[in-house]
Amino acid sequence: MKARVVLGAAIVAASAVACQLLIGLEDPQQSPPDSGVPPVDLCNPVVPPDRPDATDNPNESKQLGFAALHHIYFAADGDGGAPEGGSQGYNLDGTCTCSPRGLRTGSSCAAANPGTDCDFNGGVDNSLVRVSFKYAAAGIKLDDALLVNKRIATGVATLILHLSNYNGKLDDPAVGFGFADAFGSEAPYAHPDDPFCFAQDAGPPLPDGGPRDAGPRDGGDAGAAEPVYRTPIWNGCDAWQVSQQRTIFEPSERAGFIPTLRIDSAYVRDGKLVARGTVPLNLRLGLFNLPINDLVVTADVVLLDQNSQPVPFGSDRAFRYRLANGIFAGRIRAQDLSFVLGGIPRGPGAPPICDPRDPLSTLLFKTVKDEVCAGRDIAQIPKFDNQSPLAACDALSVALPFDADPAYMGNRVPDTAFPPVMGGCDSLLDAGSDAAPVIADAAGYFSCP
Repeated sequence: MKARVVLGAAIVAASAVACQLLIGLEDPQQSPPDSGVPPVDLCNPVVPPDRPDATDNPNESKQLGFAALHHIYFAADGDGGAPEGGSQGYNLDGTCTCSPRGLRTGSSCAAANPGTDCDFNGGVDNSLVRVSFKYAAAGIKLDDALLVNKRIATGVATLILHLSNYNGKLDDPAVGFGFADAFGSEAPYAHPDDPFCFAQDAGPPLPDGGPRDAGPRDGGDAGAAEPVYRTPIWNGCDAWQVSQQRTIFEPSERAGFIPTLRIDSAYVRDGKLVARGTVPLNLRLGLFNLPINDLVVTADVVLLDQNSQPVPFGSDRAFRYRLANGIFAGRIRAQDLSFVLGGIPRGPGAPPICDPRDPLSTLLFKTVKDEVCAGRDIAQIPKFDNQSPLAACDALSVALPFDADPAYMGNRVPDTAFPPVMGGCDSLLDAGSDAAPVIADAAGYFSCP
C-alpha cells in the first residue's frame, strides 16, 4: 500500500489549506452540443445484479463462519480501488443527474447549488468522493486522517460480517447478512472444530473450548488514551471481542453467536453478495460513529477451505470465505459527515477543527462544512426521491470500497466495555455537570444553513 500522508503533517498552514480546499472541481460530465440526432439513453443505471431464481434445494446451507473488515476506503486516492474519479458505487435514486443524453437526467432532489449534484457515469451516486478530492488537493488523505485502517491493522476495532443460510454456490436467492461492532483482537480461535486454527495456536484451548483473551497491552496509539491489542494475522483465525447487546445465541454456528443487526433478504448472484435493507450501518470504528442510511452492500464471495485456500463454488471443502471488491453504498446526513470530519485534529496535539475556541480550527471547520453542505446530492430517506415538488437534498451519497477476511467472534463483552468514540467533537458537546458545553447548539453548529 502506498505511504499515506498524516493529517497533522499535511496541514502546515490552516489558511493555505482552506484556500486549497476551496478549489472548484470540474463537473464529471458535460452536455454535448445539439447534433439534431434523436436522443439516445446513455444512462444505463449501475445497479446491483437481480435476485436469482429459486434453487432446487432452498434449505441447503453451509455454516461458513464470519469475516472481519480488513480495509475500508473513504477517499478516491487509488488504494481504495475507486478509479476514474469515483466511478465505484451504485445509482441509488433512479436518476442519472446531468447525463449527457439520458432519459432520466433530472435531479432526484432540490440541490442547494444546482449543477454540483451531477452523478458519475451510469448515474453512480458518490458525492463523498468529491469531498475527498478537495482534501486530496490540499495534500490530505481522508483515510489517513480518520485512522480507520490503522486501527483495524493494529487490532483496535473492526466490523464483524456474517453470511448465513448460504448454499455455497454461485447463486442463492435467500441468504442472511449481518454485522456487529468489534474491538480488541484477541488470541486466535483455538478449538478442535477448526483443525487449521487449532494447530496454529501455541497452547491448549480453554476448558469450554473458547478463545483465550490476550487482552490489551500497555501503550497507546501515538499517545492516545487507548489500549494496544494483538495485531491481527488475517489467516482466518483472528478472534475479535464483540458486543453482548449486538449478538445473539445461535448454536448452529461454530462461535455460538451471530449478529443481531441483519438483512435477511440478501442473496448471491453469480458469486456476488447483494444485501439491501432499511437497517442503517453504524460505522463505529474508534474515531467516529457514522450512520449510513439506505444501505446497499455488494461483494464478491471467495470460498476458502480449512487452510484458507480458495476453492470453487459448490465445493464440499468450503469452510470459510472472504469478501472481495466490496462496496458499502448509501446516504450520509450532511451534519453527520460534518461532525465526523470536524473531529479530525488540525495537527499533532492540536484541537479538532470543530473546536470554536481555536481560530485556526474555526477557519478550517467553516471550509470543511461548506464543502460538505455543497456536496448534498440526495435525500436522506429514499421515499423523498423524485417527489413533486422536489424535496431538499439533505444528505451525501457514498460508496465505500472494502474487503473482509475470515475471522471469528471472540469474547462477548458489554457495550460499556467498548472504548469511547475517539472523535474530538464528542468532548465539546458535554463538559460535565460543572461546566457548560463548548458547543451548546450542536444541531445548529453542524447542520447546513
